[in-house]
Amino acid sequence: MFKREAKSLPFCYNLLMKPRTDTRMITEMGLALALALLFAFLPIRRWMLIPASLPIYFFAYRRGGRPGMLCGLLFSLLTLPRAFIDLPHPVVLLENPLEYLIVGLAGFFPMTKLSNPQNRELREELKNHGLGAAWKTLPALFWAWVYDCRGILLTCVLRFLTVVLGSMVFYAYYYHLAYPAALGMAFVLEIRIFLPGLLFFMLALPFLLRLPIPLYGTGMVNSKENLPDAEKNSHPD
Repeated sequence: MFKREAKSLPFCYNLLMKPRTDTRMITEMGLALALALLFAFLPIRRWMLIPASLPIYFFAYRRGGRPGMLCGLLFSLLTLPRAFIDLPHPVVLLENPLEYLIVGLAGFFPMTKLSNPQNRELREELKNHGLGAAWKTLPALFWAWVYDCRGILLTCVLRFLTVVLGSMVFYAYYYHLAYPAALGMAFVLEIRIFLPGLLFFMLALPFLLRLPIPLYGTGMVNSKENLPDAEKNSHPD
């Protein structure tokens, strides 16, 4: 009876009820935040927000959507003063938290396609037969990769729209531009970051999530198969 009710309880309550499991999760969250802050506060500024989001994406894929969104929210609160100094407008108070909450949504779309048995066989065939098998294996592996990256595609597009709309309001207010001109300016400036960032995440995350991580199983958490045996029963389905 207690277990059935616990599934509907808030995420923060589960942190208290499962201290052994969630101590590891909090440790990983702290490491992700530390790495993200390290990148975010380097003097290269705006371009560093591309790798700064990588630890948050990585944590969200390992731990799921709700912990990922919490990690993104904490990161946004820690970087909010810096963001407000760079763009002193009230819209930043909404845009910055929303942008990194969106990053955590990627955890709701686990990467499982490339690791299923059928695609593992295709990878082995490509490795063994080289270019002779490429015509058969590469299209299937490509679409499996795109499917696995659906969370990255969705969140990057939502982040892009959020930042463009926030920048549009800022440019219209401070540069006294009409909203169409401000929207065009924001689109041109942000697309230069959006496209390299999207490609970077789609290439880096599938590789990083398959590395053996000492803290907690293999990179592909988000499924019960990767939990230690002693903890599988403590996680709700």
